Amino acid sequence: MTEKAIVNESPEVTEEVQESNALATASTNSFILEKVLTKEEQMAAVKVLMKVSAYTGAKAHTVDEFLGTAVDIVGCISQPVTIGQEYVDPITGEKKKAYVPETRTIFLMTNGEVISFVSKAAQTFSENFLFPVFGRGDWSFPVKIKFSQITKGVGRTFNFQIVG
Repeated sequence: MTEKAIVNESPEVTEEVQESNALATASTNSFILEKVLTKEEQMAAVKVLMKVSAYTGAKAHTVDEFLGTAVDIVGCISQPVTIGQEYVDPITGEKKKAYVPETRTIFLMTNGEVISFVSKAAQTFSENFLFPVFGRGDWSFPVKIKFSQITKGVGRTFNFQIVG
């Protein structure tokens, strides 16, 4: 019986490797290697990792730099991250830090740089509108997206509009 590796070209790669039984998990979203890879399979995996590094290794900008602006976007991925959030313990009054799992949305611009930030609005927009139509990762043509901010009480949220 021949084992086959599952190499799904999902660009959402994290850094987790399990060495037992030559099983490697390189992603929370389908980049799973179930055996030691052949040279050809390794080369295919490198191509996927190169795509991911185009997003995670690129010069990153905050969304604040593009508020009110329409930007040509040529790809989008989501990346699981852990965010440290400070809070005050209601009993002791002591400042503490909690670590919360979140999703970072990364938009790839035509110049190879990215707009990267954690936002439930960005996550919802990408999952409900962008990924179903254009897919995760690189797209075949640029999509012009306008980034806006909405102030709510003491916080803020974002609005995204496809304008061309």
